[in-house]
Amino acid sequence: DRLYRVGGDEFISVHPNTANLIALIDRVRELFPDVSVGWVFMTDHDLDALLLETDALMYADKNARRTRAV
Repeated sequence: DRLYRVGGDEFISVHPNTANLIALIDRVRELFPDVSVGWVFMTDHDLDALLLETDALMYADKNARRTRAV
């Protein structure tokens, strides 16, 4: 597993051969309960497309978490 800082407060983590994505997400949420995340499977090698998809999912997660808090 690897964690890369993209800039500011944005990070990308890479988890090759992850068998249980739900367990990974639960582990991250336990360590960082206020973080918004976007998870994608690397289906191709177009990094720009993966980053756009992940960013959209992260903002959807952020909005969903904000809505639940209200």
